Amino acid sequence: MPKPGFVVDDDDDDDEPKADLGENVSGIPVGAQVLFAKDQGIAVPWDESLRILSVRHVLAIVDIISEDHLQ
Repeated sequence: MPKPGFVVDDDDDDDEPKADLGENVSGIPVGAQVLFAKDQGIAVPWDESLRILSVRHVLAIVDIISEDHLQ
């Protein structure tokens, strides 16, 4: 499971503007696990399980199925 990069504070008591990350136009849901070729992407130095890659290199979006749901 992807690790969160930041903590979301839903406290609306302050009037400070919040950073807008923009609209997701890739078609890949935020936090999705994806399948990609071994040689694609750039390794993130602080977490071996994360890589940055272009949307065109995504081969599939992976759904994790628990053993209880396997037949």
